[in-house]
Amino acid sequence: MTLAYIPRLVSLALACFFLVHVLTALAVASCSHRAIRAADRLYPRAAARLVLALRLAPCGLALFAAVGLCTPSYLWYEPERVDEHVGFVCLALAFAGLTLLGIATARALRAVAVSLIFLRNCRQSGYMRDELAALVIRSPQPLLTLAGILRPRVIMSQVIVDALTAEELTVVLSHERAHRASRDNLKRLCLSFAPGFKSLDRAWVRFAEFAADDEAVAGDEKNSLALASALVRVARFGQNPSTPKYAISFLGNAGDLPQRVDRLLAPRPAARPGHGSGAALIVVACLAAMSFNPATLRLVQAALEGLIR
Repeated sequence: MTLAYIPRLVSLALACFFLVHVLTALAVASCSHRAIRAADRLYPRAAARLVLALRLAPCGLALFAAVGLCTPSYLWYEPERVDEHVGFVCLALAFAGLTLLGIATARALRAVAVSLIFLRNCRQSGYMRDELAALVIRSPQPLLTLAGILRPRVIMSQVIVDALTAEELTVVLSHERAHRASRDNLKRLCLSFAPGFKSLDRAWVRFAEFAADDEAVAGDEKNSLALASALVRVARFGQNPSTPKYAISFLGNAGDLPQRVDRLLAPRPAARPGHGSGAALIVVACLAAMSFNPATLRLVQAALEGLIR
């Protein structure tokens, strides 16, 4: 099949996206269990960053390959002919890449829509408690979550507010603020854009909850006891089925609750601050250097010539 200059570029970029995504996903799948075991030996916030980076690696590297390598190398070195033959394999890979991107985009848009609808319904049935900086819902159903993506908000049902003591309520709100400070809801949205790897998803939720617990109690034994007590009290109400999975429930995964309570009751050193932002900047700088390196782009162009045929 013959295609013009820009349609060829789109086809190559989509095919490149799919190939890199599949290869990286296979690599991640082969090492995910070992990575989770290694993360268990790190501080929770560092462990959560490691698992999240591994989880998003297939989609992130595939997007970089398509946009940061394939596109500039094609525009720089490919002569602008009227048309050129594109092989069946390239077209099939491009269609697979388009399908993968379409499914991922639909998942992310659905997550945003569900979050907006949930927040709107909560505002209609609740009221702001300024002293709590939380939206309280007049409902007998248990609800304690951080909802929203760009501007997340703590949402609690009145039954939860009445069940917790003042000390428990304070440390619970600190826990939710820790999630908000680390932008965990936005990270959940990124996970919805990159489907697959349920074991890594569960591991990320567990480490994110551990990190929020540690940051909420700040190494204080009294706060640890209060948060452990709050977890048990809220767990007795059970999970609210109406809570969207794109919001962060205070209980997290039910299976992690015993371990969270045990960690809070056991003495441990306070977590050290991480350096995730610095490492991320180094990675971005290395990828940018690859994108602007003529030798790299020539190699990519040679690979594209083989792929298009």
